[in-house]
Amino acid sequence: GLLLMGVDVASIANNHAGNAGVKGLGETIQLLEKNKIEVTGDVTPVYKKVKGVTFGFLGFNDISGGITGIEAAQFERIKSSIEETRKNADVVVVMFHWGAEYRAQPDNRQIELAHFTIDSGADLVASNHPHWVQPVELYNGKVIMYAHGNTIFDQEWSEKTKQGVLGKY
Repeated sequence: GLLLMGVDVASIANNHAGNAGVKGLGETIQLLEKNKIEVTGDVTPVYKKVKGVTFGFLGFNDISGGITGIEAAQFERIKSSIEETRKNADVVVVMFHWGAEYRAQPDNRQIELAHFTIDSGADLVASNHPHWVQPVELYNGKVIMYAHGNTIFDQEWSEKTKQGVLGKY
């Protein structure tokens, strides 16, 4: 499905990344890479050049405790990662896995992290976890997408969990 959608970068920074342990996480990364989908969210940025513009992608998890091999959303780490990625990228995209489930509005932590991320030099924040679509914010001239909702998921018990958006940024 990811290949058919044209996905070539994926963040593995999420609260379920460690469900099958370190071995399962490694197998997920290998499968993505075998299919030419580059991986971020594991402490390394991904760089993609498109029409002469270099994009740098970072992923951070802000749900649950530390998961071995997954980048946690810690302020100083976010800032230093953005600064380092900016050295090799024209556009820095940060993807977060954050927020409370089944809420239509971002919580204070999401807003604080998003604003901090833009203030630290990111150009776009594109995130998910709540299972419901949350709003887009224009902050200091940069786009923050708080949550895209569910795109492919088996939560059929409410209308909001059956909805999702794909962003074209």
